[in-house]
Amino acid sequence: QPDAPDRSLTKVLYDLGNYCAVQGLVEDSFGLGLNAAALDQSHDILRENGTIILNLAGRPGKNVVKRMFTRRGLQPKTLWRTRIFQAGDTSVDPLAKLEAQTGKDFEFFLHRQSERSVSARTASKVLRAGGSVWHELRVYEAEPKLGDSWRSLVRCLRRLGITGANRDIDLEPVNEEQAQFVIALADTFEKDLHLRLPDASGSQSFRDKVAAYLNRYAGRELTSQDLFIGPNRAMTYYSMVLALTRRGDVVLVNVYLEALLKPVCAELGVELVACSNSAEEVSELLELLKPTIVVFAVEESGASLNEVRTLVSRAAENRIPVLIDETAIFDITSKATGGGLIGALSDDPYANFPIFIIGLEKSSVYPELNVTIVAARNEDLHRKLLGAASNTYARISRFHELYYEGLFDEMTIFRMWDETPENEVLERQLTGGKDKIDLGHGVNHGEIPFFLAKALVQSFLDRTAGRSFPDEEAALKTSVAQFLSATRGCGSNLKVSLHHGRWPAIYNTFIGLREMRKRALKVGVAGPPDHLEGLLQLAGVEFIPLLDQNSPSLKLTTRDLDECTAQIDIVYMSNPALPTGETYSTEEHRQLVQWVEAHGLWLFVDEGHALLYTDTILESPLSSEAPSKFNMANFLVGGISLYSCVLASLRPCADHIAVFGGVSREFAAGGLRVGWMATMSSMLVNAVDSVRLAALPNFALRSCRVLLGAAAGGVFISGTEINRFMRQQKERFAINHKCIMNTVGAHAMMAPRSQQQHGLFCTVNLSKLSEEPSELLRALEKVNVKLNVLKMGTDVVARVNLSERYDVVAEGMRRLSDILHSQRISSDADDMAVNMLKMALVNSSNSQTKLELPTGVHASRFCSSVPWHMCLLTYC
Repeated sequence: QPDAPDRSLTKVLYDLGNYCAVQGLVEDSFGLGLNAAALDQSHDILRENGTIILNLAGRPGKNVVKRMFTRRGLQPKTLWRTRIFQAGDTSVDPLAKLEAQTGKDFEFFLHRQSERSVSARTASKVLRAGGSVWHELRVYEAEPKLGDSWRSLVRCLRRLGITGANRDIDLEPVNEEQAQFVIALADTFEKDLHLRLPDASGSQSFRDKVAAYLNRYAGRELTSQDLFIGPNRAMTYYSMVLALTRRGDVVLVNVYLEALLKPVCAELGVELVACSNSAEEVSELLELLKPTIVVFAVEESGASLNEVRTLVSRAAENRIPVLIDETAIFDITSKATGGGLIGALSDDPYANFPIFIIGLEKSSVYPELNVTIVAARNEDLHRKLLGAASNTYARISRFHELYYEGLFDEMTIFRMWDETPENEVLERQLTGGKDKIDLGHGVNHGEIPFFLAKALVQSFLDRTAGRSFPDEEAALKTSVAQFLSATRGCGSNLKVSLHHGRWPAIYNTFIGLREMRKRALKVGVAGPPDHLEGLLQLAGVEFIPLLDQNSPSLKLTTRDLDECTAQIDIVYMSNPALPTGETYSTEEHRQLVQWVEAHGLWLFVDEGHALLYTDTILESPLSSEAPSKFNMANFLVGGISLYSCVLASLRPCADHIAVFGGVSREFAAGGLRVGWMATMSSMLVNAVDSVRLAALPNFALRSCRVLLGAAAGGVFISGTEINRFMRQQKERFAINHKCIMNTVGAHAMMAPRSQQQHGLFCTVNLSKLSEEPSELLRALEKVNVKLNVLKMGTDVVARVNLSERYDVVAEGMRRLSDILHSQRISSDADDMAVNMLKMALVNSSNSQTKLELPTGVHASRFCSSVPWHMCLLTYC
């Protein structure tokens, strides 16, 4: 028999039962915090097919109570309800105070049968006057709307710190497709915070999956090399037309695609000729007009296979590329359907001639994640398409791949792609089985900040994540301007144009300025000869080199501009300078700005990774001023300004300058595909925005706003999460830099004397490592190591990316060290052989002596030390 309860303890428990401590949840405002907390914890104990039953007072109102369930992905129903007297020993005054604070009324009733409710404030007055009030009592049963997926979704969100405490988290509209994608994304970030941008044609593993699917359901024998995966069809067609035509060419398009291709052709200066949707009539016009390319879309009603065969054969005979768009009839399905025309034409004599376009546009949840498959066995086309997509960034993100990987996995019963692809096996055989190490790319391959990963997952919970809204874009423009003000010390009157990456921002700005000027442009480029040349060629802008490649730093000066004899419209430069990474001082920027303004030219400055070249990241705060007042031009190290953004040199009226940036290099967020052009010229921003093909999606706008907001408010403040992230980046760069220097020696490292920090890149002089740099590069190619190489005067230099994982850099340096060691042994043998032959020549009495050099000894090494007329060499 249990002891009788202590009456004082019973009173305490009773009081606690009436009210509870604040739980830090939205529902605290309605006195439901404890119930909401229980729901947040239910996924840990709820069994499969289990339900949750709660007995709740209805004072907050049935809509509020229902929202408490649905916001957490639970579907409630009422099992029982009644109305009871408000207990006399429980005051409603706390609820009246909550009403005053939140502006949201509770529900009380003056009678048991009352149809309309009264507020807690009214109920309190009634009770104090001696009256009585009623409230509802309900028993709810709730179950997960998404079944087992709900438990997985809630748990993965909880591991990222996303719980019911987040006011903007709403699982009510989340469907099964959306939940599976968010779970996959959250799991990916939990294992790996890298957000790399796939190759321009799509990552090989993803193309392998798509090829496997097409081969199974269309009866083709495609490989990843036959596929290009682009973003939406508008951007993919832009790359296609850009790759296959020139200004003034004619493109023949059936009416079904006219609206899609009209703005693309107009921007590229290509004449669009629209015709009927009949394949037979398109064939007739092909013979008459001889267009540069033909684009034919198959409608849902289908087209005569014989007519399409005729169209393909006539195009092949005239060597006119024909693009067949099967978007309307293609669907991802687990059943073998014959694969549309791409399958029906598989046995045709010209099966490999047409270029098939398949837009995967069936997603109503994330329309921005639609992708376009280009299938063609045409190496020249893929080379041109790759160049166009690389320079315009008409390419997919990791989010595109992650979304469709799940769908392809579900629709394909077996995993053909789990095996190593045949082309990869061949590549590994040619490189001695060594994995490819690319140290020459220009992307920051580090991890993104954790809070950015969290923001991305959170943004994809929104059903509008894949769409675009002007208000969201305007908000990000404001964030970009604030970020530049905080980190570059520029003014507050900047205008910003947003793009799908820094490179598209540069490309579209050239196009926009060309349209604004209504004529062709010439741009003087300060940098390596191959830098920007491909992009300018695609943009129809003439490339004029400004720098002598013998310059030790490749920094632009007013003297270089004075010596330029060409009539240029734009001066383009990078800060820091490429490839050396040397930065410009405040005075150098001021001189350049004054020169450009005096000559009526535009100045374009690429500052994509300038923030990584500041020692301030590694130090405690150098200024007590608020970040918004921070001017980087004032921070000196050793009396030399390590970094001074050109924006800090602007005067309010200086609208002839544009600065480019993005989140890919400074924050390792290339997968977001967000870049910008900042200027004070409203005309330029309007012109550039008018040629942009597509707006940025909501998930990119929202998450990037979180990132830049954190950077603007705390990148230079010790202890903030963004500051710790930047410090970790710099420390990783420094470790990799030391690894490279230990391999090649300090004498081969090209770093300005004033530059003690380590940015995203370092530059190695290969000519100081080997007398034959070309042989060194061939040797590196054989062991699958790739560097970004260029000529500087008589030297061959390589730009090495410092953002890779240390084990990758160390392995690349180990392979380089083995090659250098092998070459030194070979060089020592050469020296011994040359010395022996020189002695034989000196001791010979014959003025003409025939000498045979041993295999492996270079004649050039012998001739460089012996007068050439003294011997006749036979190289064997």
